[in-house]
Amino acid sequence: QVGGARRARRGSTAEESSRPRGGNSVITSLLCDCKTVDEVLDVTEVHKKSMNTINIATAVYTVSKLHRSRAHAPPPAAASAGAAPLAGAPGGADSSRGPLFEDDRFQALVAVAERRLRDFEPRALANLMWAFGNLSYKPENLVGATIQVAQSKLGEFNSIDLAELVWSLAALRHHPGDTLLRGIASVMSRQQLSTWKPQHLSNTLWAFATLGFNPGPALIANVCYQCDWKANDFRAQQTINLVWALATFSFSVSPLLEKLVQHLERRRHQITPESLVTLLWSCATLRCHPYHLMATVKAEIDVDTLAPSSVVSLLWAYATLGHQPVPNQMISKAVDVMESRVAELASQDTANLVWALAALGHHPGHLLDQTAAALESSLYSLAPQHLANLVWAYAKLDHFAGQLLEHAATAIRQRMSEFGSKDLSTVVWAYRKWSGQAGFAEEIVAAASARLSVEQQEMQMRAIQHAQEVAQQQMQSQWQAAHAQVQAQAQARLVQQQMAGMSLGNLSQVQAPAVAAAAAAAAAAAQQQMQQQMGVQYGLSPVGFPQESSFMMPGAVGGGVAMPMSFQMQPGYQSQSYQDQAGMQPIVQSPAVFATAGTMQPVPPPDLEVQPSPQQPKQQLAQRSQQQDQKEKQGQHSDVGSPPQTHRGSGEHEMPQLRRELIEGLGGLTLESQRQQQQQDDDTSDAVREGGQGEVVPGRARARPVLAPNVTTP
Repeated sequence: QVGGARRARRGSTAEESSRPRGGNSVITSLLCDCKTVDEVLDVTEVHKKSMNTINIATAVYTVSKLHRSRAHAPPPAAASAGAAPLAGAPGGADSSRGPLFEDDRFQALVAVAERRLRDFEPRALANLMWAFGNLSYKPENLVGATIQVAQSKLGEFNSIDLAELVWSLAALRHHPGDTLLRGIASVMSRQQLSTWKPQHLSNTLWAFATLGFNPGPALIANVCYQCDWKANDFRAQQTINLVWALATFSFSVSPLLEKLVQHLERRRHQITPESLVTLLWSCATLRCHPYHLMATVKAEIDVDTLAPSSVVSLLWAYATLGHQPVPNQMISKAVDVMESRVAELASQDTANLVWALAALGHHPGHLLDQTAAALESSLYSLAPQHLANLVWAYAKLDHFAGQLLEHAATAIRQRMSEFGSKDLSTVVWAYRKWSGQAGFAEEIVAAASARLSVEQQEMQMRAIQHAQEVAQQQMQSQWQAAHAQVQAQAQARLVQQQMAGMSLGNLSQVQAPAVAAAAAAAAAAAQQQMQQQMGVQYGLSPVGFPQESSFMMPGAVGGGVAMPMSFQMQPGYQSQSYQDQAGMQPIVQSPAVFATAGTMQPVPPPDLEVQPSPQQPKQQLAQRSQQQDQKEKQGQHSDVGSPPQTHRGSGEHEMPQLRRELIEGLGGLTLESQRQQQQQDDDTSDAVREGGQGEVVPGRARARPVLAPNVTTP
């Protein structure tokens, strides 16, 4: 039914065609059914007042496709005012399509598109720009307005629209400004590149490289990652465009390049000679040597069919990669071709040609005189590297072109500050070959040598400065590691001391030992000595060791809280003083101890000598012994009529007293232990007083000693 309707519409009269149809989709169908450019322009002329933005974009898109697919092109003609056809753009468009741009119907279509541009959706904008890029037709006003509209709606573009937009700008060689390109790269970074087709990935990266815009290594790496997964889905030309873009960005990804080259080797019959040269140049730039491809294509490439710049790129690729064996037959044929076409080369290509022939070890004979004559007037336009390579090539081939070399020496002397040490070394080596033949050679050698000496001194100073910075960073890192180790050791020692104090169970205060401070000071002194030795070794001034260091010292183990403490470290001193943040001497408090218990020195760690505590008076033990004797005497007076207890053994009689003295010296027994011991002593005394009958006499209450507070002992 649709086909019948279309045929019916084709057969309708001009009046019926001019009447408005039932919707804009009818105009779209009419445009899609057109077979020639004239039919499309006729439809647009009839319906130009009722076309919407989709119809306008479809009309321009269809004109571009039909005009490109024509078997022959019309004769060259001048483009219309305001339009600049661009030759050689990707897609095959050339300047021979002038009559289309002069057609009034086409100009009216472009004018309608420019008036309605604000209403275009992202897809319509992308199709419109793609059509202009495919036609190599650049109406300046329309392209500029399209960029502004696209920038305001950039967030609405999908992957296809973005790829077509940036490709069309590159095909027209129209740089839209970094703002739009950065916006496109930002939108790409937020999108899922895994959904992009290989064609869109390749075209986008090619467009960025053509416009001279680097989207950043992160986005390029992400694109390469997606291309690695889809390498087998790329067409031959898409693969070559991708490799060329990577070479332009100097972004080398060896696994991806090897995979792409292998993919192209299987599709070598789909590659044109020009594209093959582009691939070899890209691989040489990225230092990726396609051995098998270069070994097979040298016999397949017809140098006569290549453009002069492509011949230079081919020779440069073989020279850069150092491919062996050298294709002498191909090089000789290339030299024969270039003798008649050297005038078509740019100055940079000419310098690269001479360098490539010298690197390949092939003397081109009369071609060197032709290149010398072509380069004499353009030496100042060459980059320092190309200028140095040029004089090196003539010296390598032992061809003295006096006038060219003299002009080159003058240009080098005037631009000496632009040359690096490597280029200066190349210049000195080249002109030294003719020091005895020309005075200008000796002068440039002296000037370049002096400048090279200054460059080398500056380089040495930069190297020394860099080494000092590295040494400083290394010493700082080592000091931080040693400092952390000192803190850890001091922390471990303090915890060990406090745990030892807690094991006694009766210590209310434990003085912080000087062991940790001594260890910290020793480590600090050793670290400072090592730091100074390293500074002397690297030619640095000794760096002062930090005078103050802080670490976490447990201040209340019983509460489970580690209090921050600090201590002063003075190099050269063996004694340190611990101070907390409040200026008080740090103490360690054990849980549930005597309220009035005396202090006692904690158990030291192994391999340390036990020193008697100066805070424990000797009179304390004697006083406790006198008190115990008085208690024993009171107990004997209360037991009237009891037989004397001298019948006990000396050890049995003295054991309770000695045991109590020892326990009291250590801090006392627990309440339960003292009660059990007291009950045992009472039972023994009562049994003795009753003559061994084992019964206690009623009415005789024994006076019990005052018990110590309940404490927990290990």
